[in-house]
Parts: sequence; structure tokens; C-alpha cells
Amino acid sequence: MSDLLSRVPPHDVPAIVFSALAFVAGLVVWLTYQWRLHRRTEIEAALKQDMLNRGMSAEEIERVMRASLHGNRNGVGHERVAGSVHGPAASVHGQ
Repeated sequence: MSDLLSRVPPHDVPAIVFSALAFVAGLVVWLTYQWRLHRRTEIEAALKQDMLNRGMSAEEIERVMRASLHGNRNGVGHERVAGSVHGPAASVHGQ
């Protein structure tokens, strides 16, 4: 290994180190993204199982899952009608 490193010209070392760090950073980003997708799938499956155990219908489960997929994280419902948003934010903006 030291024989290989001794053949590398000193002016190429920063480029090699930068490339290695960029690769590692990209790998960390990709792994983090994959882990997040995996956890989201686990959480959605647990939520669906809980809703089934509570006796919710398929339509109710679908409605809940659709709302969660649209990023409704503040607990306030919004409905899209003909390109406008109706809900609490609509009255603030005068719509």
C-alpha cells in the first residue's frame, strides 16, 4: 500500500483526498435518504395496521394516507378546489 502511495505525485494528493471525501459524503447522503424511505414505509405500515385494528374502512384509511402524503403535518385540513386553497390560510390571504 505504501508503494502505491509513494507513486502518487504530491500535487495530486489534494485532488485524490477531495474525491474520496466527496464520494464518502455522497454515500452518506444516499444512505440517509434510503434509511428515511425505509422508516417512512415502516411507519405507514404500522399506521395502516393500527387503523385496521380500530376497524376503519378502506376509504377512511385511504383518506388518512392521502392526507399524510400531501404533507399535512400541522393537523389543519385544506381542500384543493379549482386551483385554490380553501382553509384557514385562505381567510388570512383574503381568498
